Amino acid sequence: MPQAVSRIFLTTSSLSLMLMQEHAKQQAQKEDNSFLILDRIPMRESVVRAILQTSSLYPHSEQLNMSLAMSTQATFRPSLTKRLTREFKDKPGFKQVYQFLYHRQQKRILQEWKVELQKHMEAWPLHDEIEIYAQPMIKLRSIIAGLFPKAKIIYFEHGLGDYMDARAKLKKDKDFYGLFGEEANNYFPETGFMPLHVNLSDHVASFAQAFPEVREAFEAIPKDLPWVLLATQPLEEFLIPNSFWDDFLARLYQHLPEGQKVRFLIKPHPRQAQDVCDYLLASIHSSGFEAVIWDDPSTQHLSLEILFVWMVNHTMAVASPFSSSVFYLSKLFPKNDISYLYSMRSLSKFNQKTPPGIKQRWKVMGNWVERVFGKDAIDIGLGA
Repeated sequence: MPQAVSRIFLTTSSLSLMLMQEHAKQQAQKEDNSFLILDRIPMRESVVRAILQTSSLYPHSEQLNMSLAMSTQATFRPSLTKRLTREFKDKPGFKQVYQFLYHRQQKRILQEWKVELQKHMEAWPLHDEIEIYAQPMIKLRSIIAGLFPKAKIIYFEHGLGDYMDARAKLKKDKDFYGLFGEEANNYFPETGFMPLHVNLSDHVASFAQAFPEVREAFEAIPKDLPWVLLATQPLEEFLIPNSFWDDFLARLYQHLPEGQKVRFLIKPHPRQAQDVCDYLLASIHSSGFEAVIWDDPSTQHLSLEILFVWMVNHTMAVASPFSSSVFYLSKLFPKNDISYLYSMRSLSKFNQKTPPGIKQRWKVMGNWVERVFGKDAIDIGLGA
């Protein structure tokens, strides 16, 4: 008889949790149990709510929210101190001092988190065999793995960057499951990505039960015109000006059927600054198009991959600079009558103030998009 397994889910997003739970459903035995932990990062209440709503699709014995509360008014724009740190942390002389102070601080913080985790978890009915489901760069992963050194760690994605991090920092014997696992293996066959097969059309009924608020928010949006779904990205965190969005929208308009009347549906990223959404709304209106923001507070930060179950039959295009959602949706909903549009190349004209490390990461990600993720999407940044 197979030994009972306890699964510990470490996550920061409703999408990642949904993928973890789908995989667990295929593995779980009757005596298994599971436990959910939200990672130690700043999260708005709406993001926490979205994750907990998603958790209702799978039986978790315990749920622990270790996230740091963040007000709806707060933004992720870098402070002056953070901008200066980014500027100087890799320069000779300063680099050694920064790394010493950073690692000393991290050691103290991790010890505090460890004590807090042990306090909460000591009463959990954990089996001897434990599996840890986590995103590659999750902050609490090393602590949980240290508490359970014999546990098997299985990695799941929550964005395109996880593939890059998995290849760069995970050993070959670590399992990484992703929607683009097969395509990633063709690109990097030595890495050993595992394909994750999910059919969201099988979950319409369960989604309707788990997320009743979505139906109300969905019904409130006019459907007299086809939708162009605009998935935003918090590029202001990396000092990309709003003029980038003007350029992006101009490129997007050129790819719409001439004379076609549409309604733009703006879906904010969980870290998006509200003023950027307002800017996009005003810019689209000034160009003569209808537009609304999906701003329902109870559903705004649900994974777009979940929300799209309701949106798919009203959408003619999905667009974003390079949001993971564009590529995930092209994989999950491969419909010929929906265009999936992105534009990474045009960023180069607007990233003069972006930290060098971020620009290099975007450059590498561009190669991944071209060779792995963008097979069923259209690059509207060509010629930038």
